[in-house]
Amino acid sequence: MEKQTPEKSASRIITQELGVKANLIESLGMSIGGAVMKIETEKGIFVVKLIANKSPAPIIEEDVSDRVYGGRWTEFQPAYDAMKKVNLPLPTVHATGYTEDDSQYFILMDYIAGESVREYMSEAATDERLHYVTGQTFGKLHTITREYQGWVSMETPYGVPWGEAFFSALHNQITEIADKDHLPNEMIIKLRTFSDNQKAHWVEPENFVLSHLDGFQGIASKHGEDWLIDSVIDIEDHQFTDQRFVLCGHELAMEAEGSKLPKSFWAGYQSSKDIDPTFEQSRSLFKLYYLSVWLCVFRDESIGNIPNRDEKAENTTRMIKSLIST
Repeated sequence: MEKQTPEKSASRIITQELGVKANLIESLGMSIGGAVMKIETEKGIFVVKLIANKSPAPIIEEDVSDRVYGGRWTEFQPAYDAMKKVNLPLPTVHATGYTEDDSQYFILMDYIAGESVREYMSEAATDERLHYVTGQTFGKLHTITREYQGWVSMETPYGVPWGEAFFSALHNQITEIADKDHLPNEMIIKLRTFSDNQKAHWVEPENFVLSHLDGFQGIASKHGEDWLIDSVIDIEDHQFTDQRFVLCGHELAMEAEGSKLPKSFWAGYQSSKDIDPTFEQSRSLFKLYYLSVWLCVFRDESIGNIPNRDEKAENTTRMIKSLIST
């Protein structure tokens, strides 16, 4: 059988679902075991997202680290439907299904031109309006809540409470860092002491918000001096999680690039959603979790080609030192 490249798969899907030929195909990057392809046709410009068709472990058997900071591509439709109910900006989805050989799941949707907020927000650190509308839309997304953490399709809670799962996952990250000598032993001791102290003062959130685990994911476009959020993206990676956790992830993405999230973001966010009153006291804890994951990724040579990985690992180490020293 002829090998199906992402380009061939995308072309076949466009013809099959829309009845047109692909005039131009461009790769927009990788997805989980697949690719994201931009396709120009006589009917317009579309995106085909290809995801490896590998069934995730049943939720009851899910590793605690995947529960806390993982992805589950099978959640696309439930997450999309939840967002649609509150009129969030979303891409029009024309079809979903499986490739001819069943090796990949596909999502066929309209292409949304503009800037990826995640990639652009540090560069535009002083653009108050961009950060305001980002915060406003992020807050609106977070108005979708429920009483228990986890994937959108879950009808009942996990057996293990969120806080217990979070600290178990953090323990696993610190153990991995120690086992692989990513940090000196004296820092490992400080990390464990820090974690134990935080656990002793842990407060469960009142509810859980629908969110991407890395902070806000969206496409924005500029209109004169103003900005508009045109679409939420990476929809399948959204779950109900701790508001404090994902706000820290969004903030940390700026700090990793040497920038600071401006006050306009927080003003925009709070125009849509209140912030958990325990956010400040848990800020360092949640940032430490992200940094511990990032450090393991940057130090793992088996994980693809990460540009400037050594520099990123050293920067992450510096940020961890700064956190535990304060």
